[in-house]
Amino acid sequence: IRVLENKLVNLEAQENSTVGRLTEQTEMFISNMEHLIQTAGLDVEDLMAGDDDLVAGQGGPFIELQGDERPAGRLKANLNNLESRLAYSESLQKVVRKMPFAPPMHGYYITSKYGKRRDPLNQKWSMHYGLEFGSTPRAPIYVTAPG
Repeated sequence: IRVLENKLVNLEAQENSTVGRLTEQTEMFISNMEHLIQTAGLDVEDLMAGDDDLVAGQGGPFIELQGDERPAGRLKANLNNLESRLAYSESLQKVVRKMPFAPPMHGYYITSKYGKRRDPLNQKWSMHYGLEFGSTPRAPIYVTAPG
């Protein structure tokens, strides 16, 4: 029985170690994605608030009650935390895939910037929520994001 108990302890330690490494890698990926979004001048929380796939009202990750001596108690808690972080990671990826991170053409120039401007048709002050690009005639235009 002692041999089996030792094997079980070793197996649990290996499983917890593996889940720990996966969680660390997931956290690193999340950190990189959030940094990418922030570098683009956007707010991560605002973007994620619009993601309908995020489950709200579920609380934070499961934290095991201290003193729980069940063999799989810690592993289950670690797996629940990993599952939660993976779900957040997937939602971040979904948001980032929709963002244009490349110019739509080579050799372009900006003809109209984001912000306050005179409307080109009626000359009244208006807010322009985009960028307009110019280039040579028949220059290829590339899709930089879905939509």
